[in-house]
Amino acid sequence: MKHSARINVVVPSYRRPDILANCLTALGRQEFRDFSVLCVCRPTDSETRNVVASFAAQDARFAEVLVEEPGLAAALNAGLRVATAEYVGFTDDDAEAPPHWLATILRHFAHYPECGAVGGSDRLQLPDAPTLANPLPAKRVGVYSWFGRMAATHHHPIEELYLRCIALKGVNMSFRRDLVGNVIVGDGLRGKQCAHCTEASLCGAVIASGAEIHFVRDAWVLHYCAPRAQNDDRLDPFSVYALNNSFNYAYVLWRYQPILTALRAQMWGLVVGSRNRPGILRSLNNTKQASSAPRHWLAMMRGSTKGLGDRSK
Repeated sequence: MKHSARINVVVPSYRRPDILANCLTALGRQEFRDFSVLCVCRPTDSETRNVVASFAAQDARFAEVLVEEPGLAAALNAGLRVATAEYVGFTDDDAEAPPHWLATILRHFAHYPECGAVGGSDRLQLPDAPTLANPLPAKRVGVYSWFGRMAATHHHPIEELYLRCIALKGVNMSFRRDLVGNVIVGDGLRGKQCAHCTEASLCGAVIASGAEIHFVRDAWVLHYCAPRAQNDDRLDPFSVYALNNSFNYAYVLWRYQPILTALRAQMWGLVVGSRNRPGILRSLNNTKQASSAPRHWLAMMRGSTKGLGDRSK
């Protein structure tokens, strides 16, 4: 399959046909018209395939890409292999891009040749969580603090035209394809369904090339955070997802980040941690987290070892 568009947009989807239809409708309304949408589906997911077929019948810029293997990383890899445009973007099926989204991304790439990747805010549409849905502007996005904590503020707006970062969120990220075309998305990570840190291999390739990653003020999307088809409870410290999260967190640090950054970040993870990656301090006041903490520490150590071994890949 060949596409002569300026940018290919990869949209993985699995058994959320109504939500997907909203996403594709929004993409069809883009002011920038020289694009194609590669919707990655499973062969047995007839509902999703029917939605894509209905859009493709009306607009040749929409196409189906089939993937046999389950999981987000496999879907992203399938779309990336088919993409042939100068740029490749990624978004989720539960996101809706405003009409100016692609125009903003392409304009930014044109104005900043040193930029190898563009991302933007995913504005969370959560009426029951007003703090998350209406966050204050962020000063730092997708970078590590001195003591190693990631500023995961990708859902926040920013006041500057753009901020430099080292990590983007999969719901809203675009790349110069020549920098990521040979990347295996999710290489080395654990968790087939929705692997935490899936985006790291793409962002790591951009950083390794010497290019910059920009988080752009006006390149935002609306994110409706639809329920997942698989059970991957992010807040349960005993869940497989949470343990994979701990492994992937350490793996990404030690494979893609400077050694000193990785060391500080891992120490923060071990000493403080988070709700689904409990460290020593969080475990002191929570019996459930305390009993799960040793398993998370072991997962982090294994991730560190594998990440160090894969640094030269």
